Amino acid sequence: MKFASVLMGAWFFATGISELLAGQLAAFTDKVARGEAFHLFGGQADFFFIFVVSSVAAALALLAVRPWLKRLMAT
Repeated sequence: MKFASVLMGAWFFATGISELLAGQLAAFTDKVARGEAFHLFGGQADFFFIFVVSSVAAALALLAVRPWLKRLMAT
């Protein structure tokens, strides 16, 4: 029962963090629409480039922890 409570807390924590990031991303769309955001590609391409960068960052993070995860799965 204690483990279920910890997982429930982790679930709500992850939900809260994701909603915070979604709010920050929504606020960023206004800056892109006004042209105040960084100018790499121009227009909305700058906004969608965030998703490319975040996907690559997540892939690199998973690649970095891969040996540790393999050790954990082997035991």
